[in-house]
Amino acid sequence: MHQLLLLIGFKNIKVITENYTLVFQNAEEYWMQMQRLGWRYYLNKMTTADQEKLKEYTFKKLQSHMNTDGISFEREVLFAYGEK
Repeated sequence: MHQLLLLIGFKNIKVITENYTLVFQNAEEYWMQMQRLGWRYYLNKMTTADQEKLKEYTFKKLQSHMNTDGISFEREVLFAYGEK
């Protein structure tokens, strides 16, 4: 990230990495969040039947992320600051 920002003309660059755990209470909460965010465009292009198939498939895949707190995912976020 630092090199990319240098290439496009930034200076005094600082990149910070934050790790966090994203937790959903259950699969239904996860599905609702995906409908509000990243998947909305694709879901709107699908038939109701296909959406249900995807939901069922997604719920099965989420089982590997289940723990006592719910469904959790470890994530990393980069924050970059610089002057142009």
